[in-house]
Amino acid sequence: MATEYEVVGACITDVPTNTANGEMRVTLYKGARISSANVPRERIDHLLDVGLIAEVGGDAQPEGTQNPPVTTPDQPDMVDGGPAKVAPPPGKKNDPPAKR
Repeated sequence: MATEYEVVGACITDVPTNTANGEMRVTLYKGARISSANVPRERIDHLLDVGLIAEVGGDAQPEGTQNPPVTTPDQPDMVDGGPAKVAPPPGKKNDPPAKR
């Protein structure tokens, strides 16, 4: 019997999936479902290990626990709502300018 899984991460890419037209590689977004009947077991195991999918009816991880917080291009100075520690650009010192 095939087991159903739901994507709990933002998305998963390059998932080999058996379709009526043969094997295709697809991108799936949060909330999409996949079946162990159509996806190789080793890929299912990997996605479960990294917390990107959860068994339907199983214990899904609460939102926000799958991946560590990261900065985004929209908010390069923010991590998880607070200021990020950003290294100074190469060749620049982190000291304030000297007073004259």
